[in-house]
Amino acid sequence: MASIHFYHYFLKYKEEVTDYHFEDLIDHINEKKGREKTVKINGHWLSMSAYWRPEGVNDDETLRYFWIDKSLTDNPYTGALGTSERSRVNGILYQPASCLLVPASQTLIIYQPSGSPSQNEIADYLFSFIKPTDSNDQMSILIKTISNNLTFQNLNKKFEIKKISLTVNPFKFNVKSSIPNIDEMDDSTKGILYGIQKASDALNEGKNKEPLLEMTIKKRSQKNPVNFILTEFLRESINNKNKGIYRASVVVRRPGKNKDETIIFEGNSNLLQDFPADNTITGSEAIFNILNEMFNGRRFPKIALDAGQLTVQPFENVNIEYRKNAENELSESEMKKARAENEN
Repeated sequence: MASIHFYHYFLKYKEEVTDYHFEDLIDHINEKKGREKTVKINGHWLSMSAYWRPEGVNDDETLRYFWIDKSLTDNPYTGALGTSERSRVNGILYQPASCLLVPASQTLIIYQPSGSPSQNEIADYLFSFIKPTDSNDQMSILIKTISNNLTFQNLNKKFEIKKISLTVNPFKFNVKSSIPNIDEMDDSTKGILYGIQKASDALNEGKNKEPLLEMTIKKRSQKNPVNFILTEFLRESINNKNKGIYRASVVVRRPGKNKDETIIFEGNSNLLQDFPADNTITGSEAIFNILNEMFNGRRFPKIALDAGQLTVQPFENVNIEYRKNAENELSESEMKKARAENEN
């Protein structure tokens, strides 16, 4: 049975995670014609082929339901590529991702069968329709999986941060490539991180049989390094492609609690939920109704709709523009070719 996945969504602007909400972006895409909202991502055509905005019931007017389908080939759907009315052909692996956008908690809930668009493909698709007002500004869309455990996504200013622990593999760790922004840090933070590098080099040279090296940085004596390093994780500025950082964690105290909790930055358990229907339910209206009933019936995990997430920066709408033509948009000639192939 396919699962429901839970994500937090954010717009990153100038490397800051912001409080920008996506309702207007979703509405903007929906208002386009079928061809105009069909975009090539990773060699496949993605399109928002279904949309629903509930109105007049409690707070539901803020919700957005939408369906992003992904084509296996040029057109494995009934209805020509570039049209709004498309449905999945029986037996085709690739399926739509049925999405519920909850702006109050910046949550994206997705019924995501095998082969449907991934979280990164959905992020790339949505980003195809926006751009920064100033072309020199950096902007991106970040969709982060919500974990069963307390994660950095739940942090806010009311949390007391006690300490950060970094465990590195000295045979792979390189402080400058792992932490590209190290030159922007203060001298105390640099000293700690270069100290880890020095200890790693010593272990590496000695070919120690126990290669992992752990360093704990306590806030009591090292306030700035804790804040700097935590900020780098929040910005996703840690480059860990070579797996030099084996593990990272932060110990925090929630407001009003009398016990510390540990947030692990890697290896978290993804929050999932079974979809309460079999795979014979395929129409967008039926799936949206099921998701809507689950939302209104409070059947989603509380952590998925928790508004107390990481600290985000205010975002001014003047810093963003909606594209008239999406990046990698389906062209007229490509649409005509697909229609001709469909007719044959």
